[in-house]
Amino acid sequence: MDCFNTFEGIAEASVAYCEWTDSQTPDARDDAKSFVTADSWLNAAQVGAEQLGGTFVGAEKLNTDAQTCKRIWDFSVLPALAGGHAVMDGHSSDLSKTAEIVACIGSTAGVLLYGDALNYPDNTTESAEYVVLHLTRVRGWR
Repeated sequence: MDCFNTFEGIAEASVAYCEWTDSQTPDARDDAKSFVTADSWLNAAQVGAEQLGGTFVGAEKLNTDAQTCKRIWDFSVLPALAGGHAVMDGHSSDLSKTAEIVACIGSTAGVLLYGDALNYPDNTTESAEYVVLHLTRVRGWR
């Protein structure tokens, strides 16, 4: 579970999961599954930028420091474009309740929206079990 300690590790796991799910049905195109979503990718970017010693948004504009932006782009946008990160309107709990994703990045307030059951497309349900991990960090953050 060490890969879930960093944004970069989650990104790598997300892309690998997406590729793996797609490989399970070689005759079906574009049926890969996303691994993770976030209640707010903006919040994830802000946390990452702060951990890198900068800010993501400051003085009413986007901070475009090349090093910080590239690190955030690499762990958020690239995995989303590869299909590993789900990007949607709404809360990550919406995809979690229907077992469409495996993991979520959210806030302590957002945990109130998670249900105690998973509801599948065939109308079957099963109890949900969650593992709550600590604050995600960027690689190299102390």
